[in-house]
Amino acid sequence: MSKAKKDQEAAGKEPKPCYFEYGTIEGELRDLGVVDVLTGQKIPYYLRDDRLVDVARKAQGHRVRVEGKIKVDRQTSQPLEVEVDDINIMRERSDLPQMEDLHGIDITGGAESSGYIRNLRDDEPC
Repeated sequence: MSKAKKDQEAAGKEPKPCYFEYGTIEGELRDLGVVDVLTGQKIPYYLRDDRLVDVARKAQGHRVRVEGKIKVDRQTSQPLEVEVDDINIMRERSDLPQMEDLHGIDITGGAESSGYIRNLRDDEPC
């Protein structure tokens, strides 16, 4: 048991069920929530500055990165809500470079990658 937990028990206090951290959540803005790209969970958000209202309206349905004070569940480490200081609208995934866009890069001299690596490994001195 951690010292902090022992101290809280000695003082007769239970640890708070949540904590706050400053951070970033990436997802899609939908109906006063950010759908987290990692969990699919909709996290309620609150704008800390009225100047963000227009940005939030424009960002609805788009990929975003929201930054602010995040309330986190102590048991699950999952975000519960975020007080937003900044919203960055990101490019849609379909607009990002795809693997097939990366043609023309040849680091193996035309050899198949597995054979190239095998040759590198076999040529290394012990």
